[in-house]
Formats: sequence, structure tokens, C-alpha cells
Amino acid sequence: MMFVDTPTFVIELLYPRDASYAINHRFLETQAGAIRTSIYNVLELCGIASYRLTQDKLDKPFYGFEERFQARVLYPRVADDIPSTSFIDDWIAQLYACIARRMHFSDALILEIAESYSLSTFITWNKRHFEDKTTMRVLTPEEYLIEKGLMGDKR
Repeated sequence: MMFVDTPTFVIELLYPRDASYAINHRFLETQAGAIRTSIYNVLELCGIASYRLTQDKLDKPFYGFEERFQARVLYPRVADDIPSTSFIDDWIAQLYACIARRMHFSDALILEIAESYSLSTFITWNKRHFEDKTTMRVLTPEEYLIEKGLMGDKR
């Protein structure tokens, strides 16, 4: 399974004239149902969109994200049998371990969830933010489509 980062959704929702839109749209269209992302990505998307959308239009990607993008939203994993203070301590330690890999806090939040679900591939247009900082394969949507034979190599 793959984890998809925020910029893919931002381009689809807000920037239909972006140079990467066609590739981005094709990626989302061909991977519908296989996409995983985190609640932090949904909130990040809504934060970016809040500057451009009315409240009514902003509610749609928040409350209807999974339906709109045919994606599953992942939440922090919590074991039922541990006290909340232990969860918070462990969670903060995991976030700090990501930050220590030279990551921004928001990227650390996102990567921590992706890694906790043992996903194999991380899809992002911001490859340099995650490459060599995780054991997951890090690819752009374009690289993924080329690798899967869903798009010709532009090189």
C-alpha cells in the first residue's frame, strides 16, 4: 500500500492549471481506492484551502475527503491497554526521532503515521523532504505512474 502526501491533494483541489495537474490527476484517478493518507494531511490540505475557499466549500474536503479522493484516512495508532500518558510519551518520542532525521514538525507528524502502518511507498511532490529519512520508498506521482507502466517515461 502507498501513503500519499498533501501536495497531491492540494494540486487536485486548488490548482487545475498547475504544470503537474494532468499527471497528478491521472495518478489519483488510477490509484483510487489504494491511497492512504493521514488525518494530518487532511488538516494540512484544509489549512491551505482555507485561504481560497468559503466555509461551505472548505467543509467538503474535510468531511468528504475519503469519498472525494477514494482514499483511506489513517489516524495515530493507540493500543487500547496503555494509559494516555504513555501513549503521549511514546508518540512524542517517535515524532522526535523523525525530527532528528532533519525534518520539519509537520513532516514528522505525517511520516510517523505512515511508518506506523508499515506502508511500503510514500508518494509526494516534495521528495527531498522525505528521501533518505525513511525506509519507505519515496516517489513522485509521476515516478510511480512510470514505474507501474501507467505513463510513458518523459526522459
